[in-house]
Amino acid sequence: MEKEIKELSEAINVKLDGNEATIKAQGEKIEALEKSGVSIEDTKKELLAANAELTKNATELMDLVKKQGEATDAMEIKLKKGVSGQPQSMRVKTMEMLEAKAEDIANVASTGKGAVNMSVKAGDMTIANTYTNDVAALQTLPGVYFNPDRSVHIRDFMNVLPTGAVNSIRYMQETAFDDGVAAKVEGSAAGQSDFDLTEQSAVVKNIATYVTVSKEMLEDTPFLNGYINTRLFSKLLKEEDDQILHGTGSGANISGISVNASAYIDLLADSKVNRFDVLLNALTNAYNAEYTPNVIFIHPTDWLQLVTSKDDNGMPIYPQQVLAGGMVTVNGVPVVPSTAVTSDEFFVGDFRGGATLGMREDVNISISDQHSTNFIDGNVTVMAEERIALPIHNASAFIYGDFSNALALGSA
Repeated sequence: MEKEIKELSEAINVKLDGNEATIKAQGEKIEALEKSGVSIEDTKKELLAANAELTKNATELMDLVKKQGEATDAMEIKLKKGVSGQPQSMRVKTMEMLEAKAEDIANVASTGKGAVNMSVKAGDMTIANTYTNDVAALQTLPGVYFNPDRSVHIRDFMNVLPTGAVNSIRYMQETAFDDGVAAKVEGSAAGQSDFDLTEQSAVVKNIATYVTVSKEMLEDTPFLNGYINTRLFSKLLKEEDDQILHGTGSGANISGISVNASAYIDLLADSKVNRFDVLLNALTNAYNAEYTPNVIFIHPTDWLQLVTSKDDNGMPIYPQQVLAGGMVTVNGVPVVPSTAVTSDEFFVGDFRGGATLGMREDVNISISDQHSTNFIDGNVTVMAEERIALPIHNASAFIYGDFSNALALGSA
């Protein structure tokens, strides 16, 4: 279309050049006749013929301008984007150019001298008015970006063992011990000790979820399989955390630590008790039962309140490790913030010595079309599942409580 417009513009210029040549030639003839003394009347017929030629050229010139206008209208329809900042109408540009050149055109018509350049530029080339679809290639970053799940899990602080048990893990637990150990006088009888052992069991429970996607999605999206596996795996571990800490033991739930742990016992009775005091008190509860806790779990909001605790002068109680980016500890025991813990509660315990996470079937990702109408629909189901049991064989290794109640008790 631009080529056609250019050709029409060149044709207009050719017509104008032809008119100029005709007028110039007639002017030269008139000057020659005047110098030779011949009357102009003698060339009247020739001038009339030349005038007729000029009139014909003018008519053809207007036809060419009209055609150029029609061509620019068609070009405008192709270029029109329907958004702000679209290229200016080429017909408008042509009319503006004709108006700007009106005086030059009149001078050429009257004197027969000069030329008029009427080329029309379609507009500067930009991506908006030049490219259709993705001529300029786009770059896509690999993978899928998503908000992360927990980076630290409760199992990271526990003994995790595989098990071949089908329905439950059995273990022997000492339920009573009569301690007869004592110093004795020579020749006297030793004190008798006895104990009771009871068989206990932890039921294997299943944690699972699935997604259904089309075969085309898995085949045509290179990163999708890895993305699904990663997301389902992390969601499964998140639920596992919740079951270990808060499982009620009813229905499909395992019996978690909050149900079995020892209750917090206040030993402070201090009017100025703070969160550090509460956690030290909980550690002491465990020490009194001969356990050595290896971790303290609290909610991130409680962690903030812990590390920003201040003394009576407004000075931070615990500034050094926090400012240096180090692990916050209480009497050497790491304090781990986790969203698996409900706000206000705390878990203090020997997570390695007090319980064992039994894995009947570790996290497994499976893909199948044998679900619902998947086969005829061309879909597949991606399922993530694990089978676990939680024998809490030493419940006294865990101290469970909440800050609000503990602070109130300590201030009594």
